[in-house]
Amino acid sequence: IGKATLRLYVDYLPADIGTTYAVNAYAGAWSTNTITFNNQPNIFTSLQVNITPPTTGAIPFDIDITGIVQNWANGSLPNHGLLLRDLASVFPSVSLLRATGFESLEVNSGSGRRPQIIVAFQ
Repeated sequence: IGKATLRLYVDYLPADIGTTYAVNAYAGAWSTNTITFNNQPNIFTSLQVNITPPTTGAIPFDIDITGIVQNWANGSLPNHGLLLRDLASVFPSVSLLRATGFESLEVNSGSGRRPQIIVAFQ
């Protein structure tokens, strides 16, 4: 694997852009039907990618996740997907005032603004 990129599209920008996000690989299987705020699967933190969200509405927003995808490919980590999370989330209602919104698969199933993982091979 040469490079792996998580490509997201900005939906809206926050009032306060002083937050940091993390991208983590899930450690176990999960389902959209059972996951809730209080019932989330575990994540691997060893290959966590910290990012600062965009300060403008520039799209797309690319995140280098090469380390995670290389570990999926060589079998070191199981591939159960990725989690993008706000590291400053102490109180969800306060965090939402600062959170950058990204387009989702469900909202944009017919558009080109869906989240993507792009893998370039060497």
